Amino acid sequence: MGTEWVIPILGLPFLGCLILFTVVAIRYRHAAAQPEQMLGLGLGRIAAGYLGVMVAALCIAAWMMWGQLQWGLSSGNYPRERASGYAVELFLFYFISFGSIVIFGLTFLGLQFMAILRCLRLLSALGLGLTAALATALLWWSGEPMAEASVIPFLLAAGFSAAARLPLVNSPRP
Repeated sequence: MGTEWVIPILGLPFLGCLILFTVVAIRYRHAAAQPEQMLGLGLGRIAAGYLGVMVAALCIAAWMMWGQLQWGLSSGNYPRERASGYAVELFLFYFISFGSIVIFGLTFLGLQFMAILRCLRLLSALGLGLTAALATALLWWSGEPMAEASVIPFLLAAGFSAAARLPLVNSPRP
């Protein structure tokens, strides 16, 4: 299924990242952000945004687990008496693997997009929503099912926006 390697290899670093984001978000939650530092948000709000994205990834992992579990039970691939064990295993697999991909993508692509949005004074919920729409268009172009794939970037953008307390429409001048 994939859990043989995902949980042991990615599980501990993923847990370490979650603990680090939580500690930084709590430690720097009231620190005043300098306009030139950390996208004008400050370290605490960036870490809180990562945690918001992880909550969204948790919801997406539960949704993916539910879909695969329903398919496995209806097709007979998963015996009904072991459904709860499969559910836990699938949830951990999806949360750790998808969460690791999200942390990597947010660190190496998302923060750069946010820097561009800040220069355009669009580092806001609206700006992240527009970026999610662009990501949805790229997913659609790659052949993914539109209705299912379009939910994921919008949930991630909403999670970051809410947790980092981004303004709704526009950001202050850089």
